[in-house]
Formats: sequence, C-alpha cells, structure tokens
Amino acid sequence: ASATPGAGGGEGSGESGGGSVDAAALEGTWVGLTDGKNVTVSIAARKVALVADKSVCQGDVKDMGGEPMLALKCTDGGTERTMGAIDSVDGSKLVVSWDGGAKDTLAKAEAGKLPSGMPSLPDLGDLPEVPAP
Repeated sequence: ASATPGAGGGEGSGESGGGSVDAAALEGTWVGLTDGKNVTVSIAARKVALVADKSVCQGDVKDMGGEPMLALKCTDGGTERTMGAIDSVDGSKLVVSWDGGAKDTLAKAEAGKLPSGMPSLPDLGDLPEVPAP
C-alpha cells in the first residue's frame, strides 16, 4: 500500500485518531450494534440523525478545533450520545466515542441494501386483525 501525498490521516502521517477526518467522509448511513442494541447514524450535508435503542437524536457535524464532532440533541432528553468524537472513518467503518461514555463501531450501509450481520426481527406470531374504521 502506498501513501498518496495530501491524502491526509493515513499511516505515517504522524496523526493519531481523527486528526485529519474530512467531514465529507462521514456522509452516509452507518449501522451497528452497541451493547446488543441497534445504532443507526445518518449524515448528509453536515446534518446528523441518530437512532440508538429508544433514543432519537438530531443535530449537526460541527468543527471543534479542526476536528469534526457530532453535536446532537435527543428528543427524550438523553445525554449519552450528544457530543461524539470521530475516532476513525474509512469507506466502510465509522467509530464514534461519545461524551456520555458509549463507543459505537458502525458499518456503512449500502444504498438500497440492508447490511449483513444484523439481528433479525423476532417472530411476532399471529397478530390480531385491525378493525376497519
């Protein structure tokens, strides 16, 4: 593997962690499991939406001292995932450390395809019919 000058953040760049994370590299939908719970992060045009277990959060990609951070507000008032530092990102994996203590390792979801390795929905059995209005 050869390093391309100006690519930034690669091996031998002298930077550890996110140091040269490009906010554009964060774009897309990222999914994974943290502590057995589904986590989904969607980033587009510097806007962020996150669903983690029962929390729904939204916010922005902010530049904090040259480092992109995920700054979110959760509808349930939760604080576990309100400020996230990008540990690493490449074309297929995003690692975010949250100020609330959680660390999410997420895989990029291909548009129109569900990622593999995710748990399936439990069998719901026979559901009652919904009465007509």
